[in-house]
Amino acid sequence: MTIETLIDPATGLVTNTVSGIIGLPDIQAAWKETLQDPAFRPDMNVLWDFSLVEGIEPGSREMEKLAELTREHIARRGSGYRLALVAPRDFYFGLCRMFEAYADDLPIEVYVFRDRKDALQWLNPGPSPAPAG
Repeated sequence: MTIETLIDPATGLVTNTVSGIIGLPDIQAAWKETLQDPAFRPDMNVLWDFSLVEGIEPGSREMEKLAELTREHIARRGSGYRLALVAPRDFYFGLCRMFEAYADDLPIEVYVFRDRKDALQWLNPGPSPAPAG
């Protein structure tokens, strides 16, 4: 398992790219590492990219537990940010959608994408167009 974390203060984005087989302890370790990084700010949006994942140890039963752990993480990290999950393959997309459902009452916005480009656009929409007129 590998989680490569990139914290980009310029874009206000934390990107976690996962490869191999991932479990709940791996996710928790990545959270802890992010919070300890001096470049991290609580207002940063987060992208988890599961495009290269080969297996997820938290299966469907653990998605509710992951949502509970996310609630605890938010208590330490802060709320009011967006969390995008990228999972192009059906099985992992389904697991991420389960997490999204369990996370519905969290004080963050969570959305699942099949495409990283779409996720990045949602996380960083850029300036709004000027009103016509």
